[in-house]
Amino acid sequence: MSFIVSQYDVDEDGIENRINFWLRQPLWTASEAALLFLDIDPHSLRVNPDSKWVDLTFLGNVYDEFVDFDDEGSPLPVIDQDGNEFSVPTKLEKLGISNLQRQYLDYQKLMNCEESRHCADWIDIARLKGIDVPWIGYAVLNDLVKLPDDFFDVFRSMFNQKDNSLYPNELVMTIQAWANVSKSPGKRTPKQRLVDYLEKNSGLSKKAIKRCSEVANWNKLGGAPKTGQNN
Repeated sequence: MSFIVSQYDVDEDGIENRINFWLRQPLWTASEAALLFLDIDPHSLRVNPDSKWVDLTFLGNVYDEFVDFDDEGSPLPVIDQDGNEFSVPTKLEKLGISNLQRQYLDYQKLMNCEESRHCADWIDIARLKGIDVPWIGYAVLNDLVKLPDDFFDVFRSMFNQKDNSLYPNELVMTIQAWANVSKSPGKRTPKQRLVDYLEKNSGLSKKAIKRCSEVANWNKLGGAPKTGQNN
């Protein structure tokens, strides 16, 4: 599951992203869940008589890559190493409607449910079926959903630690440290508490612990936490 966060934050005018709206809804249909797992706002989608999707809007950034915009909100061209300008394609241009529709049908088959369910239930089904939830990091960090108790066991089970040289041990320990330390307030800074947790639980080297604690630290500005707050 993806832990990209910033692209779902509120915009400069304070208008919240549509994922906030959907995560507050009591129930989703399977169709709504499939679209949301494709990062599509179900409210934006219309289907014309020949079954083509129109007016589709993504929940997060419409681009997979970083794009600068001009004062009018139009994307600026990117300059490559040879000095040539080119336009960055949007997600929709890269994926295509037909591919999105095919993936939407695949997700519905994997979830195989005609009943409306709570968002947390759909997220759990997606996790078990191997469906990516692109906004899960944003949702967890903003307390919009809770990770299941066995999340890290499932995360580890995606790899065979003994036989797979690609097992991301530092990644696993970084996420685990963040999840445990961020649950409760403390008198020391988040980074100090992260380091303490990793020293006691990870078995990593001092250099690795430094790397992990820097990534997991949510208080990049530093400073002592305020009383009663988990800063």
